[in-house]
Formats: sequence, C-alpha cells, structure tokens
Amino acid sequence: MDETLHGLSIRDNKIVIAVTSNGCTQAEHFRVDVVSGIAGFLVTVVRSQPDACKMTPHVQEFELEFPAQLHTKRFTVQNAFARGPRPLVQAEGESAQ
Repeated sequence: MDETLHGLSIRDNKIVIAVTSNGCTQAEHFRVDVVSGIAGFLVTVVRSQPDACKMTPHVQEFELEFPAQLHTKRFTVQNAFARGPRPLVQAEGESAQ
C-alpha cells in the first residue's frame, strides 16, 4: 500500500521518510519502488506491513536505502503527502513521551 508521507528527504545517501506510526512501525516495513518514466524515475514508498499497535498515532522518521539507480538522477515521488503543518517527529529509536 502506498504510504502517505509527512516528509521525505535525502540524507547521507539514505531516503528519510516521515510517516504515521501507531507504535510498531519499523524501517523494514517499507520498500522503495522505482520505475523509469518519461521525465526521469518515479519513486513510490510502499508500506509492506501494517502497524496494528494501539499507541497514539505519531509521526516517526525512518531511513531507507537509497536505490542505486537514482544516484545523480532526477526522480518524482508518487506518494501523497499529508496536508498541514508538519507534526512533531520522533526519530527512529526514540521512545514516545
């Protein structure tokens, strides 16, 4: 399922995504799909495992491998982005307060 993103950036040759978590989301639950398009590559972040935990939903950042075929290439992110101000982000490995 295509994941709605709260943010996406490139840092240290990793794709950093900000997504909604219910407490059990892990980086391994996502993959980056890449297809070649007319104007460059099309990238979609896909959640492969749902988060069935019951914590209060919060935004959490995860680092994903940057696909080799994208280095020095243009790409377009196909995912929807959440509207409104970016909520407080919890980095991977931090505990919720």
